[in-house]
Amino acid sequence: MTTSRLNRTQYEVLRFITGHQLIRPGDSVCVCYSGGVDSSVLLDILYALRERIPIRLSACHMNHGIRGNDADRDEAFCREQALNKYGIPFYSVKKDIPSAQKQVRKSLEETGREVRYQWFEEIAAEHRIDLFATAHQKNDVAETVVYHMIRGTGIDGLCGIPVRRDKFIRPILFLSREDVVKYAEENGIPFVEDRTNDDMSITRNMIRSVILPQMEAINPKAVESIARLADYSVQERTFLDRCMPYEPHASDMKTLDPVILRRYISRLYEAVSGQSLCYRHLDALCDAVRRETTSTIELPGLYDAVCGNGSVRFVKKGPKEASFGSFQGTLETGIQTVHERCRIVLGPIPDTDALKREKIHNLSTEFYLRKDGISGKIQYRMRAPGDHLTEFGISKKVKKLFIDRKIPPDVRPLIPILYDDRGILCVPFVGIADRAFTKSQEPSDAVRVVVTIDFPNTQKEGESQ
Repeated sequence: MTTSRLNRTQYEVLRFITGHQLIRPGDSVCVCYSGGVDSSVLLDILYALRERIPIRLSACHMNHGIRGNDADRDEAFCREQALNKYGIPFYSVKKDIPSAQKQVRKSLEETGREVRYQWFEEIAAEHRIDLFATAHQKNDVAETVVYHMIRGTGIDGLCGIPVRRDKFIRPILFLSREDVVKYAEENGIPFVEDRTNDDMSITRNMIRSVILPQMEAINPKAVESIARLADYSVQERTFLDRCMPYEPHASDMKTLDPVILRRYISRLYEAVSGQSLCYRHLDALCDAVRRETTSTIELPGLYDAVCGNGSVRFVKKGPKEASFGSFQGTLETGIQTVHERCRIVLGPIPDTDALKREKIHNLSTEFYLRKDGISGKIQYRMRAPGDHLTEFGISKKVKKLFIDRKIPPDVRPLIPILYDDRGILCVPFVGIADRAFTKSQEPSDAVRVVVTIDFPNTQKEGESQ
């Protein structure tokens, strides 16, 4: 059989794959195919290379059930390309990520990622897939590093995106976005556009469309420079790991160089949780390890740290319950008790003023939700890690909004999150989601809500009422 000639980009990808030993002959490789330009180019290149590296090639696509007709269009496009143009197996599934998010009480992005990777494991077992190829490229590395820098990070965040992690490989990580687009143009590769890429309320879109171009105005090779920083960071992290004691004694922990101590704690946390810590949490843990007393440090995610007197260990969080118990339910018209210190009035109940006056020491707020912005019934629950509220076109963490609005820490667990089938509608005392905001108080257009929080009199001596 005659082997077709490779173009320059295909040959460079072949060298990258062999140099990093990403694929072995006979491997079953499944392309994570969104239909965008990056994954479309990756699929075409791997299809061209299948004669040089004998592989069983397939493609998979998850419809997240978020973008309506656009998502269905993308799925149909990917199926058409995989089956009819390339003649390879195609696996697809449609998931209702918004519904799944309500069950697990995590952010939409987090939920989507977990569901997606769970599905990858399922099809890997069912179809004997050895590797999943994702279409991350050099600009994605730069965006990731900048994102971590803005968030606050250590050396782990500067390492960007790995070439390989477990079953997931990134064969075009060395190509720039310009290289990918040029390949698509020169080889007539069709792809679909994701309109959510234009949404500047999404941080990564802001970095991609605004921040990186500003950096390139200063240095046209900014993306290249940031990618090189990521490469150097990987090398330096590897060196640090070699310098680090495997299991330092408690007496040593207190005197370890701060760089080595941070790296040790970071590695320990990553081994337990699979995630990394930002510099703020790492510094707090290092300080706590050197203290004579033991304390618990609350961390984001599923684990907290117990540290002090030269030791640190990570313990899984139990179910988060306020002192009055967890709460969740559906609102009905009338007065409803959410928990023993919170009540909600839904609708035009005439005696709400009496409800407000019943206790002097309370917080009360009244607002209206736009009826046509509500999908299904209004429900309530406790705040969950990763909760976001979109106001004025900007999505912010509820935790950050509580801080910005100066809501006292002891009051925050008492405040219910109001949501519907599409997500969070309102956080009382904080704000209302754009889709439910209204200035109208007409019963035909809006739903009236009154939320009252009772709390004990904590007044100090000498303070006047």
